[in-house]
This record gives sequence, structure tokens and C-alpha cells, in this order.
Amino acid sequence: MIALTGYSFASFLRGVLLMVGFRHDPLSIRSYFRYFGLLLAAAFCGGCVGSTTPPAAPSSFRITGAAAPAYAGLDAVMRSFMQEYNIRAGQLAVAKGGKVLFSHAYTNAGDLSYGETEPTSIMRVASNSKALVCAAITKLYSSGTLRPTTLVYPYLGVTRPLLTTQSPDPRSNRITVQELVDHTAGLDPDSGPAPEFHMWAIETAAGLSGPLSDAQLTAYLYGEPLNSTPGTTYAYSNDGYYLLARVIERAAEMPYIDWVNANVLAPIGIADAVVSATAFSGRRSNEVEYDDPEFGPSVLTPQVGNDLPYTYGGITVYEDLDGPVSIAISAQSLAMFAGSYNVYGLGPRHAGATRLGSFYGTTSWMESLGDGFDYAFIFNKRVDRFGNIFDITPLTGFLEGRL
Repeated sequence: MIALTGYSFASFLRGVLLMVGFRHDPLSIRSYFRYFGLLLAAAFCGGCVGSTTPPAAPSSFRITGAAAPAYAGLDAVMRSFMQEYNIRAGQLAVAKGGKVLFSHAYTNAGDLSYGETEPTSIMRVASNSKALVCAAITKLYSSGTLRPTTLVYPYLGVTRPLLTTQSPDPRSNRITVQELVDHTAGLDPDSGPAPEFHMWAIETAAGLSGPLSDAQLTAYLYGEPLNSTPGTTYAYSNDGYYLLARVIERAAEMPYIDWVNANVLAPIGIADAVVSATAFSGRRSNEVEYDDPEFGPSVLTPQVGNDLPYTYGGITVYEDLDGPVSIAISAQSLAMFAGSYNVYGLGPRHAGATRLGSFYGTTSWMESLGDGFDYAFIFNKRVDRFGNIFDITPLTGFLEGRL
């Protein structure tokens, strides 16, 4: 009989409770069995609790990072999840009080020439980028540089739309910084995709020969009708966090990422955050390659008409979206960050807070647990072989029960 020491009763019971609905967002029965399958994977491999030897991996699956016997079994769970969805690059990190206790990186590629993922490799983290925006706003509120009631477009000096066909909504001038933070600014469009999903069409309409600049995107957003009166309705918006990054730049009088690095991240020992480039040629030397099956017209050369992968110029200008989706950073840095700041919202670390990041070619998760532990994982993919966004609840459920 296999001893599931450290996992068995408590984790199994937790899984049962999840399955029968003793939480706000219960796992489906299918997800529960996948969750328990990850549990068994951790038990059957050489990485069971008490083992000091990393689990044996086939040559196509490689693990890098310092040994951490106290967290034996996590590698097997990550391997099982990545192999199920054919994810080529991943990271998992655990920290407490900003100190990294576990940080491993995983490469799942039959082609051994595929670059090895390291704990110090960086990846786009999609909406976990927004946590950095919230941390910056927290600091600017505290210093009195910004107020929650600051009016966004007047503060940015924006008075005209990008396109002559646009008619600005007069309510736009009443949008406040706090409404952007709270996703209540009315920015989510009533119909059709948000601007970040059709940048090529905006560029074409504006007659641009190159990528849309952040000033042009700001003017375009100003010209769009609101779907509700600011402050009245919640509607999740990437564009709101794009505008917050522009507000931070205006307040700091320097590029958004430079201020965040100097004032939010450097004081807590983080030095690897960058704004990921749109073009594949702009990928940093320690940045993984992103995997997604979708292609679209190039936002880098909109008048040429060539198609590019969504991850590298086929849908959006990543440099513009520094606030909502385009930060590239390591999982260990995310886990450190969560020790100081709320991962979802303003203020300091908040136990129980979670944030999912999901965009073309990336999935990320950051969570602050009630016992002081924080963890984060990142993958360079978000869809399964059928093009469906994969379910991470079995993985987060396992990690919550294990840490």
C-alpha cells in the first residue's frame, strides 16, 4: 500500500469537500478526479514527501532549480499537468514573507534543442501584470501624488479622438482613477471585441504604416462610447489598466515600467520585470517562446497584410499593453511580490487573494495563502489541443492543499 504521507487524508478530504460544493466555486467532478490524479502522481513518483531525490524524468522533460526536499512532490504535479496539455515551458515558485523557498522551472520538449527554462527565465504573465499597476497606484495614493478622484482624461490632457469618425462620449471626462482600478469606468464595449483584440483594424482605419502608439491608443479609447455611466457598473476591462499605466507615467514623468521597477519592485528585491516585445526578434535572451495556434494580420506592418502568430504581432501591440497584460517576469519574482502587495486590488498583502493571468501564449497564477505562504506559476501556453483554455483548478487545488 502506498503511503500518501503529508497528502492523504487532509488533501483527499479537501478534494471531497471541493467536489460536493463546500466552497464558493466548487470543482467539477471531472476536475476533482484530475485533482486526485495529480495527488496520486505525486505519491507514486520518487518525489514523495520525505524523499530527497528529485523524481526521475524522461529526457524530454527537464527540471532546473535548487533542491528543496520540503517541497518534494511538486515537480511531479507540474510534470503531470504540463504533459497532459503539452506545455513546453513552466515555472513554479513558493515564498513566505518575500523569501523564496522553492523555485523550479520545467521544460517539456521532445526536441532537446528547445531552450531550457530556468527559474530566472521570464514569461509574459497576462493579467498578473495588473497587480503591478495596483501596487504603483497604492504608492502614488499614499504619497498624495494621485487621488482616487483624479479625472483620467483631463489629467492626461486628452481632448480629441484618434479617428474623425469617432464622437467622444461626454461621460468619459468624468472617469476617475479609482473607477479604472475597480473596473467600473464603463469602458467594456457593448458589442464586438475590445480594442486590444483588433488593433490591426484601428491601425488600418487610421492609415498607419506601423504599430499603434500608446498616445494613439489613448486617443482611440477616448473616442469610444461608454457602455455605462462611470462608477455604476462592474465590467472587467484591460483598457482601464492600460489607462492607469498612462496615468502613472504622467504622475511619475517617466516610463511606466521604469517607475514600477524603481519604486515598487527594486525595494523588495525584484529586478527582472520587463515589457515584453511584440516582435519575435525583440524577445529577451532569458524570455521563453510563447505557444499559441492562432494567426492574424500583422499589427507591426498593417499595410503589408502578412499574417503573424497572435503571440508575436498577429493581434496586439504588446508594448502598448504594459499595464494590463504585457509584463514578463519570473514566477519566483511573482511569489516575492505577493509577500508585500495585494495580488488583486490595492494595498498590502491580502491573505486569500488570487489572480489569474490568461492571454495568447500564457497562463499565470498568483495566490496568497492564509498561513503566510505565497505561490505563483507560469506556463507559455493557455489552450489544449482542441483550442480550449485549459482548466487549472486541479493544479491550484492541489497546491492550496499541499502548501
